[in-house]
Amino acid sequence: MTSSSGEEQRRSDAAPRPDLKEAYGKAVASEAAKPRVVLVSSSAIVRYQIQRELVARHFVVIVKDDISAALTYAANADVVVVDAVCTSAAGQNAVRRLKEAVGRVPVLFLDDRAPVGDEHGQILRAGADGVVLRDDVDAIAATLHMYVSR
Repeated sequence: MTSSSGEEQRRSDAAPRPDLKEAYGKAVASEAAKPRVVLVSSSAIVRYQIQRELVARHFVVIVKDDISAALTYAANADVVVVDAVCTSAAGQNAVRRLKEAVGRVPVLFLDDRAPVGDEHGQILRAGADGVVLRDDVDAIAATLHMYVSR
C-alpha cells in the first residue's frame, strides 16, 4: 500500500499534463487560419514541387489532378491555382467553367513559359485572375498572399 500512495504523490508533484483536447483545438484553429489553396495539375512532379513550396510558406494545399476533380473543393478555397496552358478554345472553356463554379474565389494560372503573343491575355479574358510562370515560386506565393489579403 505504501508504494501506491508514494506513486500517487509522485503523480501529483509532476507537472500537469497538457489538455489534449485544448492542444488539438489550437492546432485545428491554427490550420484553419492558414490560407486554403486548391492546386490543380496533371503533372505529379509539378504538384509535389509546388505543394511543398506552398506548405513551407504556410498555405494549406489541397491537390487535385484535373479541374473537374477540383470543383468540389474549389468553392471553399481562398485561391485556386491551375497549372495549365489554356490558350485553346477548350482550355478557355475550362477556365470559364471553373470561374462559374468558384464564384468570387481568385483563380491563378501557372504557365511553363513566357507568353507568345496574347496567350496570357486570352487566359485573363476567359476569367483567370492572374498568370504567373510556374518556376517562379516566390511570385506564386506573393500573388497568393495578395489574393488572400483582399
